[in-house]
Amino acid sequence: MKFRKMIECIVISAKETRVYKKVRSVSLPAVLGQMQILSGHAEAFIQLRKGSIRLRKSNNQYEDAAITGGECHVYNNRVKVIL
Repeated sequence: MKFRKMIECIVISAKETRVYKKVRSVSLPAVLGQMQILSGHAEAFIQLRKGSIRLRKSNNQYEDAAITGGECHVYNNRVKVIL
């Protein structure tokens, strides 16, 4: 399997900000359907709907977080989610 760079995911809400440093992929509930972000993804602005964000960490463990909507900016192997 080819080695991929890790991405960083930042989830910002009114209550807290969480930073995930070594993530293999981020799955998002986009308005137009489920979306997956991997290392090297093109810059994008994504509107989010109610659903769940799924992070696949470097150790292949998953972490899920329920959201009610928001937006996401993908740039330079960084995923910034604003709820």
